[in-house]
Amino acid sequence: MTNFKELNLSNEILQALDEMEFSLASPIQSKAIPILQTGKDIIGQAETGTGKTAAFAIPSIQLIDPSSLSTQILVLCPTRELVIQVAGEFTKLTKFIPEIKILPIYGGQNISIQLKALKGQAHVVIGTAGRILDHLRRNTLKLDKVKMVILDEADQMLDMGFREDIEVILEATPKNRQTVMFTATLAKDLMRLMEQHQKSPEHISTMSSNQQSRQIKQFYYNIKGSQKHEALKRLLQFHQIKSALIFCNTKVKVDELAKDLVQENFSTAAIHGDMDQRKRDKVMEEFKDGSVEILVATDVAARGIDVDNLSAVINYDLPRFDQDYVHRIGRTGRAGKEGFALTFIVGKELDHIQRIARKNNLDIQAGTVPSAKDLEVKQIETIRDSVHKVNFDEKSLAKYKQLLSQLDLEGKDPELVPLILLKLVLDDKIKNVEDRVEFKPEEPSSRERVS
Repeated sequence: MTNFKELNLSNEILQALDEMEFSLASPIQSKAIPILQTGKDIIGQAETGTGKTAAFAIPSIQLIDPSSLSTQILVLCPTRELVIQVAGEFTKLTKFIPEIKILPIYGGQNISIQLKALKGQAHVVIGTAGRILDHLRRNTLKLDKVKMVILDEADQMLDMGFREDIEVILEATPKNRQTVMFTATLAKDLMRLMEQHQKSPEHISTMSSNQQSRQIKQFYYNIKGSQKHEALKRLLQFHQIKSALIFCNTKVKVDELAKDLVQENFSTAAIHGDMDQRKRDKVMEEFKDGSVEILVATDVAARGIDVDNLSAVINYDLPRFDQDYVHRIGRTGRAGKEGFALTFIVGKELDHIQRIARKNNLDIQAGTVPSAKDLEVKQIETIRDSVHKVNFDEKSLAKYKQLLSQLDLEGKDPELVPLILLKLVLDDKIKNVEDRVEFKPEEPSSRERVS
């Protein structure tokens, strides 16, 4: 890995990196920063959580002339959440260059606040395509002095239907600008767009073949649609998942599933586009700080979510588009840590998941939903391991011996007490499992059987 001091960075940026406790550049930073410093365009591919924001933020900051009160750097992001995240990174990196002004612009924010901020000019504008275009049409944002345009998670912006907006925005910037694109996938539509707007871009990537397969254990479960909820409960408990992002394809299903999980004592919250922005912010904070363990979301609401140590991504509904599967599971298994990607499929979706695996060179294995007996065995193993790990002596157990005497268990067979306590522990750990459910694939309809 490269030391930041070897990358020809300003003293102010090095000071900021030192305060952020960063001394070594990540692979994507080591590759991207020197190329961007030469003025070249790039197409960058890197997994989430590998430092790609700093990879484009650092060289872009060094292009800024603070004495010129004009927008010189423009960053386009697919979601409000990602806008805020990127703006936060720019703010940290410019801590010792206070004259540089950074302005995040997104929907849901008071437009009058944005108009007032734009009057004072901003050197760096970070926003969603829709809101940037809105300000262009109002003539409250001028992009004629822009030196660099960055499209962060460009493939997602195209998936969300922002291609025309992006085209208009790019046309409003100088032809000699530097154009930077970061993406997880290289779809044909995206490549056509960049062929029109980039100048001989250099393609850099830190994603090795089968990298996600190694870091993320991926399984699919071919079951009936009516069995998804029971399968979900069992998998959450069997894998002892403490932080999970669950995807549903509709807002109604998100609300229903979150409500059901809460009623069954799972620490759960929902997030989707129909929710009030304050409520969404509150839910995200609770998920990030761990006070909520399970977040149920739609694809659009989840874009931009950046949570450390996410144990699992669960596709309650298989995504409609192949590339969304890659986007979803990329939120777990970050920075070399292991994660789970669990997907429920019903009927003909078996062909769909197999196509996703082939197309993206992923190892997605057929999984078996654990039985009630499997859950018991797993919990017994956990309890046994915990007992062996703790070093008890008679003195340290004296307090608990006294507490046990206070339980007033007269009349109970002493040999039964440990069994009763074990039952209470298992009943608490294994929640509402339907013993008789037999998990099977969905039977084809009569029409499918005839065809």
